Amino acid sequence: MSKPRSKLIPPPEIYLVHLRRPRGSQDRRSDPFYEFGSFGCTGCHRANLMREKNQARLHGARFGFVQGGQLGHRLVLLTPPVKAIWHGQRLELLWNRSAKPFRYEAAPIVAWNKGKSDFPKLFASFAGGNRTTCEGNFSSAFRSRTSSLTAKLAAEVDTVFSEWPTRSKERQIFARRYEETIPGVTLGPKDRREIYLDVRAQAGALVGKKSSCGPRRWKKRTRVC
Repeated sequence: MSKPRSKLIPPPEIYLVHLRRPRGSQDRRSDPFYEFGSFGCTGCHRANLMREKNQARLHGARFGFVQGGQLGHRLVLLTPPVKAIWHGQRLELLWNRSAKPFRYEAAPIVAWNKGKSDFPKLFASFAGGNRTTCEGNFSSAFRSRTSSLTAKLAAEVDTVFSEWPTRSKERQIFARRYEETIPGVTLGPKDRREIYLDVRAQAGALVGKKSSCGPRRWKKRTRVC
């Protein structure tokens, strides 16, 4: 009797999330909540990628957060596979919060008008756009994109991100505080745990449902994004 053929499990799909450039030194944008392994509760991407209908295909995928700034668009974090949870108002992505983001200045470059990309295949996929700069072409291609990367591009992103701690010449590569993941911000939110619990409640999380970051609190407040 012949042995059954082993089935190769394809790697998780990878989606890139384009995070906007801060508007000033005191820009209090909160999402992603890297330290709690969470993204989506503020609703900033609810009109495109983070719509309820996308929950099933996002579940189990990986997400690359590309932060814009004066040193170009940089890949701050590539998450482990996520859980996609619909809370009734907004979709939340949750991942193992032990995954640490890079400091913005030390993260690998996706697109920079004054420098070379660390992702040549990914760069080639958007560099031929209609904008006059490579940063502009990346923004046009990924600002509201809802599709995952091709297998070839996903493999490049995964390889560069996983090897970056040994390839980078920076001494301090990992962010110790949230504001180190975004450029030019000197004053971050004072209590990000409270903000996370508040926006999670606004997303529709049930009263009494245990949070991944500590105590339960479900008071409604103004959205922070």
